[in-house]
Amino acid sequence: MSLPASVDRMKHLRCLGFDFGFSGYRKLILPSTFSKLYHMQTIDVNEYWTEVSYPEGMANLIHLRHITSWLRLHNVGRLTSLQTLPYFYVKEEQGYELKQLKHLNKLKGALTIFDLDIVRSKEEALEAQLTRKERVTELRLRFSSCYWSLQHLDTCNDPDVAAEVLEGLCPPKDLVDLTIQFYKGSRYPSWMLSRQHPDAPKCLQKLKLYF
Repeated sequence: MSLPASVDRMKHLRCLGFDFGFSGYRKLILPSTFSKLYHMQTIDVNEYWTEVSYPEGMANLIHLRHITSWLRLHNVGRLTSLQTLPYFYVKEEQGYELKQLKHLNKLKGALTIFDLDIVRSKEEALEAQLTRKERVTELRLRFSSCYWSLQHLDTCNDPDVAAEVLEGLCPPKDLVDLTIQFYKGSRYPSWMLSRQHPDAPKCLQKLKLYF
């Protein structure tokens, strides 16, 4: 399914939603003109099996607040009004680095970060500034790229690197639910072990570890 290029005529459009139900795999194509809908606030694609093709200029939608889909936006860090971003994928490409999360401090609710094996140091992890995401209450940290790719074996097989990365991913103090998946680090982070850590989560109710 493709939206018509004339969609930019709806210049006051604030919400775009699609629900394909249980119709199987679908592909949704957003034209380049979609990035001109500067008042857009919500993109809701309510279906896991939907591939979305979108223009590079999506970072121009500076008023975008909610993305309730699996969109992997280029330079998402420019969308500082975002409140909902359920999934973020780290890539070794400009515009998809972990530091894209740095200024997204209005995020709230649930956030999952995928492919953390690509991150190579504590300093790189700290750039995400997860401690400043004060309204994020559910966080999932997934170290998983090693299982599907041979490109990152130099870091993903190093337990000390993984430990340093997790140390730098200290979550916000009011986090309620934390999941860590496929972590192969040599130790647990200080923010998990020490009550005296200044940034350690204070309200954590659920901790799930998947190895």
